[in-house]
Amino acid sequence: MTSNANRIKQLLRRRVLENITPLKMLEAYGACMSCRLLEQEGRWGVLLLLPTSVFPYDAKTYPDATHSVFLAGTDEELLGQLVDELPFERPLVFKVQRPEYETLLRERLPLERKRAFHTYSIRIERLIVSPNGNVPEERQLNESLLPLWMANGYTREELLAMFAGGARSYTLYEWGMPASTCLTFPNYGDVWEIGAVHTTEAHRGKGLAAQVVTTAAASLLAEGRIPRYHVEEGNTASIKLADKLGFTHEVELAHWYYDGKRI
Repeated sequence: MTSNANRIKQLLRRRVLENITPLKMLEAYGACMSCRLLEQEGRWGVLLLLPTSVFPYDAKTYPDATHSVFLAGTDEELLGQLVDELPFERPLVFKVQRPEYETLLRERLPLERKRAFHTYSIRIERLIVSPNGNVPEERQLNESLLPLWMANGYTREELLAMFAGGARSYTLYEWGMPASTCLTFPNYGDVWEIGAVHTTEAHRGKGLAAQVVTTAAASLLAEGRIPRYHVEEGNTASIKLADKLGFTHEVELAHWYYDGKRI
């Protein structure tokens, strides 16, 4: 497939939160990706292929698949042409952010839904819980907080890299000990993640997570950033927190598995 990565990024940025995953993959792994763009009279369609072996999450989660596939565009006919070029003899994972893309794919292929992730964001006028002035922002990695973030699945190496790239932490302390914390870190362009939300067991049910997340979001908004709160569909506590704080659901990214057998 031919590559026109700069033009593809320009088109995807028109809906940056909707297309944040393919944009981030292009930024991080663009040299390894196959990119295809069709444009006709203002209509466009994009198809991206990323080898699963390149992205650690995919390599671990979908070891039998050869590629992850991303679609985006404004025209069903163009997208259909792109999909019909795919190597259907291989197992693939489709990461789908719009219902119409799912419909287009399911008309052509037998697919199995594996999981989905939800993206939330917020504007300053929608903040329901006021930021807490007692939640300090820390721009250096605080060793005392590592166990809390690592309990959420992050490794020490990942956290060190995040702070080297500009991450910040927001933490409420009780008697000098961390009670609830979260991180913000750059994702793509002006989009920053709010993640690693963790409240120690003794302090759960007190609304502390709401305070640290709201403070983190307010800080990002004050700097002109776009907060992104990314949640796996089974994480009901985090979804309830997003709703409670006034976050708006922006997109669902569903993972659909194709086993390489059309019949």
